Amino acid sequence: MNKKSIYDKYCNDIQNPALGASLIAIFCNEFHNQSIKNEYPKIHLIFIIIPLILNENFCAQLINEKGNKRTRKTEDGKEVISYLSKIVNNSKTANNLHHYTEVFRKYTLTSIAFAKKLNIIDVSDDAKIKCITEKISKFPKDNRYLKAAKLLGEYFANGVSLSLIQQKLGVVF
Repeated sequence: MNKKSIYDKYCNDIQNPALGASLIAIFCNEFHNQSIKNEYPKIHLIFIIIPLILNENFCAQLINEKGNKRTRKTEDGKEVISYLSKIVNNSKTANNLHHYTEVFRKYTLTSIAFAKKLNIIDVSDDAKIKCITEKISKFPKDNRYLKAAKLLGEYFANGVSLSLIQQKLGVVF
């Protein structure tokens, strides 16, 4: 067994709040950049994206979707619906996201607090998360998980509502 496959197999064992904080900042930045309405994501989305990135099955589904990257902003959210449909239709991932949001809840909260403490995000009174962009420009560009966070920010920027997440994935908030 080579080293890369060992790393991939056990990547969920090395999660730390710094990684989660980075994922949150990248996601929020890309969400804002791609949003037609120039919006920032609400905090509830963070509880979805962390498991989508850090669970190997969800992440693999996302990375496989990478070739379908859009070139312009659209308001209909077709990309995220396609991605969510693939999760629901995959036997390894179907009906598991709600479970993983529960599993990752404490980690997600810790990561949000860590990102806030590092001043790489700011949380508004209406629960929207703004990324402090000058801080994230120093993040590595070739990290698989950061790429996944950026892709999810792009996907979720337009057309994703709380009811869509609940309906498509069975996640209850």
